[in-house]
Order: sequence, then C-alpha cells, then structure tokens
Amino acid sequence: MEEIVGKTIKNIYCKNFDIQTNGYSNIIFELDDVYLTLTVNDDTDEFEIAILPAIDSVLFEIPYWSTSLVGKKIVGVWKPHNQKGYSDFLALGIDEFIPTISMSTIASEIKLGFVRYMDANCREFHQSLSSSITS
Repeated sequence: MEEIVGKTIKNIYCKNFDIQTNGYSNIIFELDDVYLTLTVNDDTDEFEIAILPAIDSVLFEIPYWSTSLVGKKIVGVWKPHNQKGYSDFLALGIDEFIPTISMSTIASEIKLGFVRYMDANCREFHQSLSSSITS
C-alpha cells in the first residue's frame, strides 16, 4: 500500500451494496496514474485490495461525499489486523499524516466514515474533512 502514498485523488467511484443498506460493495480511488480498488471477500469479510492501471467507471457511481477528497493527497495508510487476524479495517490520511477516512468491512459490505477528533473537553479541535461533508 506504500505505492499509493503521495498520490492525488482524482475521483472516487462506488457501487452500493444493496438498496437496504448504506454500505458499498466496491470503492475505487482514482489516483494520479492508478486505481486503488477495495472489495470484500465474502467468505472472510476481509478487504480485497488491488491497484489497477484502469477500470470501467461506467459501472460505478460518484458519491456526493467524494468532492471533499478530490484534489487531495493520500499521506498515510493504516491497515491493521483485528484480534482474530483478519484485515477488515483500512484508514487513509488525507492531506496530513493522521487517519481521516475509516473503512471497515462487515457482512460483506464496506462501511465508510470520516474521522472527527475531539479535545479533552469534547470540542472538535482538528478541522477534518467531515466538517466539509456536513456543511
């Protein structure tokens, strides 16, 4: 995953899991010269990650929240394993080395969230991308 660090997000494509949930079956980040593709292994609920030279973007939607990420750089990548050894979580640091986007797999779908950081008094102290999404 180090090969995506420093690359700029050109676009993001998604495919909804189904109409009854708010998760995705696929998320694709179009970067400078490659596509980072995220899918879920149905048997293990782990991420399947590929870096491809091209995709057929006609098969996907561009989600409304992607506009806050386009033009920004991926600065950090976190791909830990849970206590059972599964790789079902991924975080990206966008424009700075701090997790900004979190993605996890559950029940064969990808859930995506924007990280908000709070100080000890529960006030937001880090202006994250989440504030640009909710405005």
